[in-house]
Amino acid sequence: MQLEFSHDDSYLLAVSRDLGLSVIGRQGAEWKVIAKVAKAHSRIIWTCSWAPDDKFFATGSRDGTVRFFLLLYSFLVLTPTVVQLRIWQFVREGESQGSCKVAQEFSLKVPVTAVAWAPVRSCYLLAVGLESGSIQFYTSPITQDGTINLTLQTTIPLE
Repeated sequence: MQLEFSHDDSYLLAVSRDLGLSVIGRQGAEWKVIAKVAKAHSRIIWTCSWAPDDKFFATGSRDGTVRFFLLLYSFLVLTPTVVQLRIWQFVREGESQGSCKVAQEFSLKVPVTAVAWAPVRSCYLLAVGLESGSIQFYTSPITQDGTINLTLQTTIPLE
């Protein structure tokens, strides 16, 4: 299992080997599951990371995909330039709790073992670690309308 808090400490993201993910939200002094996906990937989910602005998060899996999830009412549209992306929209508590809609998927054909967003203010910067020992870096400008266009910048082989 991997856990990661959002940067504003409002949410806790949990991913696990059972293929599921949960978003737990703070409501006063209590924490409650606000969204859950039983089979978010087709193989073990090894990693997760919130974007620096907490508008969405990424998960990485042995199935070779990076998936992007966003909480409903975040205005994010992904327009792929190099890769295909999948966005899932979670519905906040009180609105069909736990449901999501699928859009696209970022497929690398190699198991993904790590994802991490850099706290860069001028653009989104995503590092993706692969089971092959390589790290890929993707960037996207941050726009006023919330669109993101990920472009592969470089691949660094570590092994």
